[in-house]
Amino acid sequence: MASTARVLALAWLVAACSSASEPPAPGPPFLAIVTKLQQGTPFDSAGTYVYRVRNLSVGTAPLDTIIRATPRDTVILSLPASTYSVRLDSLPPTCDSRRGREELVVLDPQSNTGLARFLLFCNATLAISVETQGPTEAAEYVWSATSEDGTSQSGVVGATGADFADGLPAGTYQVALGLVPTACVATNSGGLRQRVVVPDGGGARVNFRIVCSNPAQAPVVRSFHWSYHDSTAGFVAVLTDPDRDAASYTFDITDCAGTSILPGGALFEDHLDAGRTARQDTLTIVGAFEVNLPADQVAGRCGFFRGDDVRGNSTARIELPLETIAGAPPVADEFNARLNGETLLHVALTASDPDSDFVGTFAALRLRDGTLHPPDGHDELVIYNIQGFLGTQLPDVPLGSRFSFTDVYAVIVYLIDAQGHFTRLEDGDTFQ
Repeated sequence: MASTARVLALAWLVAACSSASEPPAPGPPFLAIVTKLQQGTPFDSAGTYVYRVRNLSVGTAPLDTIIRATPRDTVILSLPASTYSVRLDSLPPTCDSRRGREELVVLDPQSNTGLARFLLFCNATLAISVETQGPTEAAEYVWSATSEDGTSQSGVVGATGADFADGLPAGTYQVALGLVPTACVATNSGGLRQRVVVPDGGGARVNFRIVCSNPAQAPVVRSFHWSYHDSTAGFVAVLTDPDRDAASYTFDITDCAGTSILPGGALFEDHLDAGRTARQDTLTIVGAFEVNLPADQVAGRCGFFRGDDVRGNSTARIELPLETIAGAPPVADEFNARLNGETLLHVALTASDPDSDFVGTFAALRLRDGTLHPPDGHDELVIYNIQGFLGTQLPDVPLGSRFSFTDVYAVIVYLIDAQGHFTRLEDGDTFQ
């Protein structure tokens, strides 16, 4: 409905100038019904809503009528002085009226206009938002939402923008994003296909984050291997980077379709542009993260790895099943974490490998709960660095500035080989 105002004369007035055969001319008092859409989609703005107006005063002319209007319409009724109920009777389950669905309006003979005002907050059944970063000529993508029973809806969304799938029945949907250039990758959990549950009241949302790269400058993952035991995922990855500006990596455990199974989502680690991997054209990264998932939850899952440079150029998504290559993990020939007074923590470590493919060491400190972060009932694990160390030589840890020797409960090392096999060791006696 394109009008901005509608006047509906639904009552009679005593007019001195009107004859008995003519209807009385509309006049005050008036009842105005105004609805404002505070939050919603274009579908909600164009929707028609039903209002029921009733005269509640005893001994006055009865009135019980239905009015249909959009939020863009202002409804004005010429009515006798009385008390009226104005009820919004047709709200879809995705919308709510912030001040309630019924307004009581008293029209006084001396007043000109009484107002019934409704503020609507509507959720789209499903909102699809996209953010694209990096060089690309793509201005928009095609999305589709398909349920398990075959219900489907599709549309177009800007490369950075949002669109809405409205009117979908409640259920589980797979939302896919298409026409994404090959030089672009989806860095969100689930990749270009995400599963979402649409509740009865709507409000479901999926977010796609697309990173587009210059292929001539983007780093490349040459190899990636990982394994899992002792509630820990260990891995080794080799990257090459033509511009020598690799900056970060993301590690995850997924359902092998891009969706993270980690309670906190993918692990993003920054500062490859510091330490031994800074300004290198070939980077070997060893890592180990205690994610505390039962082994049976990780069986049949995939390890995920992706690297980025300082300009935002990204490697392809690497997603590989749990490592099954036969081989023995490295073993420690010597491992002793020992305090050197109250100012340094030194680790003596040597290792050998039955398969002669030992790569390096990832190391962490176990600290007293509340040392660096607010207490949460668990010891804190603080890693030495994000890229690990080639070989077994670890730097001494200075004590006394960020934490003292009494805060250190243990040193943990992970010895990792070229196939992602690893051995976890922990020394909790730093006094000898």
